[in-house]
Amino acid sequence: MNSRPSKSKKSRPVSAGVETAAPPGSGVSRRRFFNVFWGVLGLAALVELFWIAVSFLRPSGPQTDDSKAGAVVQAGTVESFATGTVTAFQ
Repeated sequence: MNSRPSKSKKSRPVSAGVETAAPPGSGVSRRRFFNVFWGVLGLAALVELFWIAVSFLRPSGPQTDDSKAGAVVQAGTVESFATGTVTAFQ
């Protein structure tokens, strides 16, 4: 084969897979910043999922006070109770 210089004097664009160097003194490149940013976000999402799973599986202890579990609840009409003597419960 005969190797001839190209007739076009235009410079060729850098391919998409080649990473260009950042100008000196500019600090972190944009690509490096976003790679680290997405890595930190992904790690935070994994930690959050782990936290949710552990919270779901961990026993939370008794939900009600055992001393009042079998107590009789006095119920009646609104007029039969004096103002300030009613306590709401669930």
